[in-house]
Amino acid sequence: MNWIWTDNATAVTNTYAEFFQEFDYSGKDVILNISASDEYAVFLNGLFIECGQYDDYPDYKIYDSLDISKYCTPGKNELIIQVYYQGINSAQCIKSEPKLWYSLLCGDKTYNSGSDTLCRKLTAYTEGNIEHISPQLAFSFHYDARKYGSEVLTSAYCLSCNILLLPRPIKKLLIHPPSEGHILNQGVFISAPDISSVTPAERIYSDLIAPRYADAFVSYSHESDKIEEYTTPKLRLPSAGYTFSTPEKYDGTYMIVDLGHEFSGFVHLELDAAEGAVFDIAYGEHLDDGRVRSSVGQRNFAFSYTSRSGRQSFTHYFKRISGRYLELHARTDKPFTLYHLSIRHTEYPLNLLPYPESLTDSLARKIYDASVETLKLCMHEHFEDCPWREQAQYAMDSRNQALFCYYAFGEYDYPYACWKLFEPSLRSDGMFPITTPSENPKTIPSFTLAWVIACEELVSYGGQKYNTFGDTMRFILDKFSERAKKGILSSLEGVYYWNYFEWSDGLAGNNNKSDKPQESAALTLFFYAALLSYKKLFNDGRYAGIMNEIESNFHNAFWSEDDMAYSTFSDKKHFAELVQSLALLCGLVPEDFSGKLRSELANDENPWIKITLSHYIYKIDALMGEPEKYYNHINSYIIKTWGNMLFSGSTTFWETINGGDAFTKAGSLCHGWSAVPIYFWHKYSPDAKNDASKEN
Repeated sequence: MNWIWTDNATAVTNTYAEFFQEFDYSGKDVILNISASDEYAVFLNGLFIECGQYDDYPDYKIYDSLDISKYCTPGKNELIIQVYYQGINSAQCIKSEPKLWYSLLCGDKTYNSGSDTLCRKLTAYTEGNIEHISPQLAFSFHYDARKYGSEVLTSAYCLSCNILLLPRPIKKLLIHPPSEGHILNQGVFISAPDISSVTPAERIYSDLIAPRYADAFVSYSHESDKIEEYTTPKLRLPSAGYTFSTPEKYDGTYMIVDLGHEFSGFVHLELDAAEGAVFDIAYGEHLDDGRVRSSVGQRNFAFSYTSRSGRQSFTHYFKRISGRYLELHARTDKPFTLYHLSIRHTEYPLNLLPYPESLTDSLARKIYDASVETLKLCMHEHFEDCPWREQAQYAMDSRNQALFCYYAFGEYDYPYACWKLFEPSLRSDGMFPITTPSENPKTIPSFTLAWVIACEELVSYGGQKYNTFGDTMRFILDKFSERAKKGILSSLEGVYYWNYFEWSDGLAGNNNKSDKPQESAALTLFFYAALLSYKKLFNDGRYAGIMNEIESNFHNAFWSEDDMAYSTFSDKKHFAELVQSLALLCGLVPEDFSGKLRSELANDENPWIKITLSHYIYKIDALMGEPEKYYNHINSYIIKTWGNMLFSGSTTFWETINGGDAFTKAGSLCHGWSAVPIYFWHKYSPDAKNDASKEN
């Protein structure tokens, strides 16, 4: 087994390479086994076949088995493998060495990666330290089509690697043809000063744009694309070709493409242009600023493409982008013809289960459908918090998404693979990194406990064959038990412990700074919920002592008689719906108080810090302790709150109720944790049969 690269693995970060393998096809099955650091794309005889390395770890790699038989032609065939090496840590990638391994099985003949493999650097991509898309997603890209194919072929270098190879645990993603859309707006622009010193995202966002009717500077290659005088002036894509010409005194032309709803996948561009024309392209989820919000603080949601001469097609298969809108700024004084600008949508193959029978209201069904779409857009190689800004797997987010997944799709293997992906990253303090796989030193303690809860739920819904996490669960719970004093946990001290629960006042922690240790009701409740999950799964009495301590001390530590509620902290008054919900769910509220507490929780005018979209499932479960009283209340709240997101024009559900303006204008409009209506309507509708459970 040979792992190879273009040299002795001294490559700079953010670099691309291309490898060539010729083989003879005689009609027998052809299977390509392949693994790479960090992404790959496979082409056969010039035709794109497949892409997408499963996110893994440097010391064990996942390989894909691809049946490419149907793409082969009799006689000689040329396999081309392009590989992207990121070379730095990010929220989904652990830094390793650049490498590729493949084994091509052609009937009774095998072609393996080795010194006979020809290769070259892909200098069409700018390598090295360019701007990042976001702190979580690492590098954007710049592509110069003039340079492709100019590199000299050399023999691959064989690396010395001791790596465990394992087969992909889930299905490959479906990659759809380029999506359709229309040009919503077009016009001309004047570049801002010092344009060469900024990123494509900053250039797009700072250009002075002026809308123009299409007939002022666009000509049509075919009459079928021409817009009639009295129709809405929107140019359809794909097309036979729209030729854009830059009027004098302007630096270029721009257009904004509307794909109709959110997509996640690979950007696709088809055009005919003069050599050296520069096209900056941005992507986003809304047009709140009258354009795509391409530059947000240090984030850059854009890339650049420099054309060769003539007609050309380009798709970037190494990093997904996400959004509904694409904005192209053509920095050329020469005419160019656009045929298509879109996204090749990617999604995990899933079987959608029927609506709950009682879900007959048309708005409720639209909310349900948008919830399903939100969830699907956050499922690729693993659960993702959002497809636009981060594409990262967080334990708490993933726990929510898995619950929704059981009800919407009856899917269990995918969550199981996600939970397995966490285990190798477990730290000596019993915590997972903030995202997995990653080497981020930061951790969120409550998220690690959410993983324990999620493991029990997977077995409860999917069956005992998924009950393989006991040792990891015990290690985590043992470490938390050591931290507890009389059963009560305090917030953790240190800059790498983020005492986060949800995005609300007092529960968001002190990110990047050390919190003062204080007894925490929320952390204690998550701990107790995790202990309950372990007891339900194993019933071995291992944690009976610590559970008894919590049951004896929690109420006295946090209950405020004056306020008739549990304080978030024992040493100061702070009252949150999340804490009341968790206390009710955990059964730690004395019977004399539980009815009153639940009633006040259902009161929209209560004085407590309101629960957010991410944790609304806890409020649902707490109130549904008395379904006859509170079902209609929750149902009305969902119709109003999630319905308002739809009425705003969004096709998916948001990270927080503040939409795109959250987090200093970087709020996500598609966040997996917000597909809550799936859970509520399946689990608690009058006709609910808990059909997500396969085995108990």
